[in-house]
Amino acid sequence: MNSTKEMQAELTRSRAKSFSFSMALILIVLYIVLLNLGDLNFFAMNGDLLIKAGANFGPLTISEKEYYRLLTYSFLHASILHLLCNAYFLYEFGPLAEAALGKNRYIFIYILASILGGLTSILFDPLRTSVGASAAIAGVLGAYITVSWLKREKAILSQRISKAQIVLLLIFLFYGFLLGLTSEFMDNAAHLAGFFTGILAALLLTAGDKASRQGSKNWRFTLAAAAALISLCPLLTELAGKRLENNEQVEKFLIRKEASQLLREKKFLHGLTKVEDGLQKFPNDLSLLSARGQALVELERFEKADKDLSYVLSKEPNNQECLKLYSLLQARMNNFKRAIEVQERLLKLAPRDAMALNNLAWYSLNFFKDPQSLDRADKAIGKSLKIDGGLLTAYDTRGTYNIITGNYAKARADLEKCLGDKQARSAALFHLAIIDKLEGKEAAAQEKMADSQTKEYKPEKFEIEFLKEKLPGFYIGN
Repeated sequence: MNSTKEMQAELTRSRAKSFSFSMALILIVLYIVLLNLGDLNFFAMNGDLLIKAGANFGPLTISEKEYYRLLTYSFLHASILHLLCNAYFLYEFGPLAEAALGKNRYIFIYILASILGGLTSILFDPLRTSVGASAAIAGVLGAYITVSWLKREKAILSQRISKAQIVLLLIFLFYGFLLGLTSEFMDNAAHLAGFFTGILAALLLTAGDKASRQGSKNWRFTLAAAAALISLCPLLTELAGKRLENNEQVEKFLIRKEASQLLREKKFLHGLTKVEDGLQKFPNDLSLLSARGQALVELERFEKADKDLSYVLSKEPNNQECLKLYSLLQARMNNFKRAIEVQERLLKLAPRDAMALNNLAWYSLNFFKDPQSLDRADKAIGKSLKIDGGLLTAYDTRGTYNIITGNYAKARADLEKCLGDKQARSAALFHLAIIDKLEGKEAAAQEKMADSQTKEYKPEKFEIEFLKEKLPGFYIGN
């Protein structure tokens, strides 16, 4: 009895010291971190966020030479089920495979299978966004089965997998392939490539083991085998590159990427030119039309923007990015009722989008004389900050709501949180100036108001209307 407990304790200690156990912990921690970075469902990750975090995606991995993605994608997972499946293998079987292969071989095969699996994924589907440790795990699984069942040396026989373990591993493989068929972020091509990489690597890297036990040095053979395996990486990279050449979808993506970068840098005319060049080649491409709509909104060419964005939404009514742009367009046109309708439509699709909730609250404040609108704003901003407590623009929105409802102390506490941020500071100063004026702090109010105007804060129409009623003559602007 004591012997059994001691064996279990020793197994637990060996697992805790293994590379596999450390990797499982890292995967779980990273998943939790990503859950807190955006509009995420606990059971399914957001594709855009996965790409930003390092997912494998052909146009970026190969065309843009972001080769690091061939490793980083293996640290990301598409869903909680995907994560738990891989973490279970690493905890339950990883240490056994590590013992059978040796830690150095295990880590080498894990990394190699990840890279070759990622490249194979691109070869089969250049535009697939793929994530997961499954290719790497399939690699060490293939290697483990090879050294424990197909190699016949006595020292290896002692590490054979039991029949019960084989059944569990087959279930794991089957479930992994099933997930690959049902998830847009998992790829069975990568799984198969990883598995066969593991088998090949095990055969080559253990080929000299018998000679080594008889006293001969096998390090030269092992080094040559490792070099041969590594040489597969540039070969597959070249093939993947050929696969991406003259690919219309890849070309569209790269145009959108360059245009989006220009828009983020507020080079709206340059971004518009880039998008229109793309539309010359790919007329009526919805993603390019959406990007042109964004540029046109920023350049205040509202009628043309409305035409582009309305067309995109007629074809893709659940396009969340386009809904965000269309709501912004309606707000810029002072059509706040329509902006609210679109924002509520967006929130049905993405109920945990903190910025969308903030925008719903802000647009609702335009009807600050209506109790129902104020109630909607209060609920929306509360949800927004509950989801993302670091969203400074939401503190400014709540501060504005509290000014309107007369809770100046709460408003000041929220707005002062925004002063340290370059983008949020000017709006916060404007709203703090209003509080100072309402509380009779004339000098402080004038100083903050002047500072906010220097930073070119442009108050909304409802804010000017509120000031005309409460503090006539205080704000003099365009």
